[in-house]
Amino acid sequence: MQRFTKFSHLYQGLLPILLGVLAVGGLLLGAQPVFAGTITGSDVCLTPLSGLSNPGCTAGDISLSAITNQADVSPSQCTEGETFTLTATFTIVTTATTRYDIGIYFDIGGDTEGDGAKTGTCSLSTLPTSPPPYLDKDGDFCGDTVKGTVRATVTIPGVLCADPDGDGLLNLPYCTSWDNNSNTACTTERGAKPGTTSKCNCQPAFQVPVHVTAGEITATKSADPSLFNESELGTSVNFTVTVTNIGDAAVTLSTIVDDPDKNPATINSTTYTTILTGGICPAGQQCASCNTLTVAPSGGTAACTFARTVTGGPGPQTDRACANGTDTNGNPLQGCGEVTVTIGNVNPSATVTKTPQGTVCATVRYNVTVQNTDPAESITLDKLCDDKFGTIIGTGCAVGTEGPIIGTTCAVPQTLTVSGTTSSYSCTFDAEVCTAGHQDTVTATVSDNDGHSTTAVGSATVNAPPAFLPPTP
Repeated sequence: MQRFTKFSHLYQGLLPILLGVLAVGGLLLGAQPVFAGTITGSDVCLTPLSGLSNPGCTAGDISLSAITNQADVSPSQCTEGETFTLTATFTIVTTATTRYDIGIYFDIGGDTEGDGAKTGTCSLSTLPTSPPPYLDKDGDFCGDTVKGTVRATVTIPGVLCADPDGDGLLNLPYCTSWDNNSNTACTTERGAKPGTTSKCNCQPAFQVPVHVTAGEITATKSADPSLFNESELGTSVNFTVTVTNIGDAAVTLSTIVDDPDKNPATINSTTYTTILTGGICPAGQQCASCNTLTVAPSGGTAACTFARTVTGGPGPQTDRACANGTDTNGNPLQGCGEVTVTIGNVNPSATVTKTPQGTVCATVRYNVTVQNTDPAESITLDKLCDDKFGTIIGTGCAVGTEGPIIGTTCAVPQTLTVSGTTSSYSCTFDAEVCTAGHQDTVTATVSDNDGHSTTAVGSATVNAPPAFLPPTP
């Protein structure tokens, strides 16, 4: 009985110790306590918070182990460019003796500075002070550590989903800070500052196993036909642009642009042809809208066909088109594809025709005779007018339509008697006739001694004068 009592006392003495060990083991193997506190903002990065103009951060007393267990992070993925809340369990490694007021800074703004979490937009977390193995060596708000490891969970809002190094994982640069002395009171998270300019450790390349999803597109271009010979006349070629989403976020296409000089820097120039805009072919373009504007991730495709007249050659011509769009978070994307069409040689051909220049004309001499038919008195010939050649003699004739005459023997005035050899008057005039079957009319104006006047007309037709000869070749 005494032995039993003795061993009972021994067991009772060991029981609290065993329970304590089990409690510590539970903390390490089960759910982890959260950090004492977390704040975010541009003023809680290491440099502005510490007040040090250029923290050296040359010591390595405290660091974070790489997270290798996917279960230690949530969510497991994010879309590039979005902001989200990250929950992660970190292992804090201390390689020195007691360190006070531990601060963990994370760059949550996408690491545009590349300096860890010294500047930019940051979160700042401090360790809890209890229960064990968490320590409060100096009796203030911020937890302390001793040589070894400790795990704790932090929830960080407003983390930008960014993957600057392009390996598909979330970049989360960090800095740790500490104080070697216990005489500085840390009353809030903002009190977790490096004791000196060297009492910090920054790791710009740190990342966590959160997969960063993003769209990424490629484009290929094909032509039908790809070989043709009618280059001088221009051949209508059906081009097809196929866009493939090789990323893991959906992509919405906005434009497809034909890029004749293959210069991405000037792809938006107005000299280029916009094949597709907002899913609709622009007015005047021979094209068909894409079969879909939303391209599914991991191999989804969209195709757009348009017609364009191709001229030039002979020889190959390379033609490029670029597709533009955005992924589900608005990130701009572009993919370009090229195709070569070959324009065959066209042998030269020609025809020759020969025609005379100008009109062939001939000089025709006309005879004009005016006869006095007045039985009572003499008359005077005042003028002779031709409807085609104008004035022969006299004044006041209308301008001829083919005029003027070349020369004449006619003269005025002429007196024509009632009878005898002087009762008529004959003369000639020369003019150029340029058409066969040419007809013109001569009008004679005569008057008597009483001041009365009258006209008489006579016409002549030229059919085919000998002077009309074919042109000499």
